[in-house]
Amino acid sequence: VLMVCLLYFALSKREINSQNARIGLLAAPLLLFTAQTYIMTFTAIFSLQYLTIITLVMLTLFVLAIDRPLMLALALALGLLSTFSMGNGLLLWPSGAAMLLIQRRWSALGIWIVVGALGGYLYFLGYPVQQGNAQGFSYILQHPFQTIAGFLIFAGSPFDLFPTLPEKHRYYLPFLAGLILITGLGYWFFKILFSSQKNTSFFETFVFGCLLFLLVNIGLIAFFRIRFYFGMVIHIPYRIYALALWAVASLVLFDQLSTRLRPKIWPAVWVLFVLVNVISYYIYVPEAIERR
Repeated sequence: VLMVCLLYFALSKREINSQNARIGLLAAPLLLFTAQTYIMTFTAIFSLQYLTIITLVMLTLFVLAIDRPLMLALALALGLLSTFSMGNGLLLWPSGAAMLLIQRRWSALGIWIVVGALGGYLYFLGYPVQQGNAQGFSYILQHPFQTIAGFLIFAGSPFDLFPTLPEKHRYYLPFLAGLILITGLGYWFFKILFSSQKNTSFFETFVFGCLLFLLVNIGLIAFFRIRFYFGMVIHIPYRIYALALWAVASLVLFDQLSTRLRPKIWPAVWVLFVLVNVISYYIYVPEAIERR
């Protein structure tokens, strides 16, 4: 719920008319409240790890996007809390740095990097050395196309709508959805990053940081886990990252549509996500009842 509220507040700062913000938000709850993540209601560790850390990081980036010294101090505190709550909370530091970079907030960027480096050092202090990363990089170099395909399938995993199909055939629709999503976001990122002017848009800065954090998480899981089992890319507990990615990306799509195109395209987008939501309950509720 907090995640939806943050997205609404961000979009309302972009839209002059608050009704437009509510319309633009329609798709996000449909993606975040699907039955695809039902297993999180049965296991506290998944709920506390994935849902909580994503929400906490989004709250941190929301505060960071506000260009005020007090908000920077609060964001630093929330960032350290995120770091020591779960390992992938560390990924908010590069995401936040990218936000400050496009805002041209140089002094804040320096402080953010120093505190983030200190937090990372303290997190890994006394941490046992992990031996699997070398094999992970080696797998990526040996199977580059399979790794990229895994990343795209994972990004498009909310469209894994037919889990009874043979596993090989289940990948097709998520792969296509992921390809469309990443291509569109890549174009948007390019426009934001290579703008010659300081970005003063709160909405673009906040969404930029959220998308970057989610994409890096998806990339790390796809690149370093599929060497054990490729089917991990449609593994349900991890899917909250992809669902959150689509929810945030839906706001970007709404923002990019002109006022002339919104009445034509947005209803179709909303109907698409209604179908995804309804199908998820049809498929996963019986499975959840059986597993309970």
